[in-house]
Amino acid sequence: MKREIVRIEDIADLKLLHEGWRNATKGEKYWRKSTGNYEANLERNLLSLSHRLLDGTWRPSSGHTFRMMTEGKWRDITSFPIEDRIVHYALVHVFNMSRHFIRRTHGSIKGRGCLSASKQVRRDIRRLAHNVGLENVIVVKYDCKKFYPNILKARLKAKIRERYKGDAAIQLLFAVIDAYMPDCERGMSIGALTSQDMGNFFLTALDLFALETIHTHYYNRYVDDITTLWPTKEQAIAAIPWMI
Repeated sequence: MKREIVRIEDIADLKLLHEGWRNATKGEKYWRKSTGNYEANLERNLLSLSHRLLDGTWRPSSGHTFRMMTEGKWRDITSFPIEDRIVHYALVHVFNMSRHFIRRTHGSIKGRGCLSASKQVRRDIRRLAHNVGLENVIVVKYDCKKFYPNILKARLKAKIRERYKGDAAIQLLFAVIDAYMPDCERGMSIGALTSQDMGNFFLTALDLFALETIHTHYYNRYVDDITTLWPTKEQAIAAIPWMI
């Protein structure tokens, strides 16, 4: 597999850092004092950030983690300083991991959110029901238990190395990965823009396995929630051990 080149110069590009600033501050309900201070000398701060990215002296923050009830579950959410959020945006833009996602990957992707996933599953049910009857459609759902906290950092890094080359850019991304819970071999922050992309990237191999090895044509994943449809109970049961 030919690896894609990622350049630290592209991440440190001032125009891209400006875009990152606009993205990081867009629609903020409450303007943080630290954000206002950063804006007061925005050009100088972004130029300094660019230089530090290029010479390898920029260090990511581990962020501030707090508990929040989302989608009926208590989750540990991490917020990051403005400079980290700018760098996260630049990393997501340059690595562009979404180009590797299959069309049936949903969640944290522009135009492919919860509603998109729901509509796709409903279309699939209608298609399969047209052939076998609605009463014969078998739905199997999978969930990755505590997905983000259980991601093995070393395995994620290996997957990134398999797909990309460019030591400086990769080491920067690895530093962001390691900054969250640095003493733990597992875990990715919920709240970082990079985590959303890397989470989908981490499961892309599973997506391809489900389609190419198990040969299900009715597969959809929303972040770590997976839905498959089958025309018979026997086929559905046979596929389960392959997925777990």
